Amino acid sequence: MIRILDSRQVGRLFARRTARLSEAEAVVRPILEAVRKRGDRALMEYARQFDALDRRTVRVPPRELVEAAESLSIQFRDAIGIASTNIRAFAAMQLPVSKMRQVAPGLRLGQIVRPLDSIAAYIPAGRYPLPSTLMMTVIPAQVAGVKTISVASPRAVKEVFGTAHLLGVENVFQMGGAQAIAAFAFGTRTVPKADRIVGPGNIYVAAAKKLLAGEVGIDFIAGPTEILIIASEGDPRFLAADMLAQAEHDVDACAILLTTSKRLAIMVAAQIEQQLAVLPTAAVPFAITTGTGEPSPGNSADSAGWPEGGDPSERAWLASASTSTSAPARTWPCSCSADLHRRTASRISTTAKASAAT
Repeated sequence: MIRILDSRQVGRLFARRTARLSEAEAVVRPILEAVRKRGDRALMEYARQFDALDRRTVRVPPRELVEAAESLSIQFRDAIGIASTNIRAFAAMQLPVSKMRQVAPGLRLGQIVRPLDSIAAYIPAGRYPLPSTLMMTVIPAQVAGVKTISVASPRAVKEVFGTAHLLGVENVFQMGGAQAIAAFAFGTRTVPKADRIVGPGNIYVAAAKKLLAGEVGIDFIAGPTEILIIASEGDPRFLAADMLAQAEHDVDACAILLTTSKRLAIMVAAQIEQQLAVLPTAAVPFAITTGTGEPSPGNSADSAGWPEGGDPSERAWLASASTSTSAPARTWPCSCSADLHRRTASRISTTAKASAAT
């Protein structure tokens, strides 16, 4: 199931990964243009097509948010309370402050910090509920004093909707993919225009944010999870586990081992097979290594597969690199999606919370 490539083949793989974003851009362009021109009508068409929306509007009614919050367990609500308190304290510590100083007679220099008027947080909801993403994008904006905070998520997930209610967020929309990014970028009768859009998503969400950057502020282009492990030696069990920990995020994730030892590559490949057999989330990394899964450019449920004409077997692989340099095993894993959340929160703390210093 896992391909082991010679170093001479590595360039082709990386070139293919780069081409993926360009392909995604071509797919989402007409979606962005449709929402720009037709607003809510186009948004609802895509929401029904990609997100199976069965209500008359993408806006989630307040009672649904209340019911979601009430359905949460006491333990979950307590965890949300503790995490929210910690995130709020950290965001307050990072908050930039206005200041003015006279550096010479008649010369005063300083900065004025003002919050943005409106931000939008994109919360994926494909395989696992991500209330942590919601907290780490919304709370810094609340601390900064942003007046209008909106949340978009493609599925009705009680952990996400309930957490939004507990945080006091009223503008919650059941929409996803490129159409959600477009709605926030241009604004519609239902969806308020955002000054900045933050939060992770699949490659189509990343492509939409890239194309609209400049028209609307964005945090950064995250895209699907990627991990590169460089090791000349090490425990194959741990290396395989690190790769699978990232591969389970998304069928479009990329897990790579770069090694000078083909023997190690073979052993890690065998370990991946063994661990997949008992991994509760095996369906996702299995889809990566086998190339299954259907593409869905408008669906932010992060279920998009390999585009037609691509090589599915290149998604998760082990490389045996020919090089004279030998180094001990080193890894740079994300460990879990919380790393992405921390980086998102950090960006928001320094950008989404304040417009600019003047």
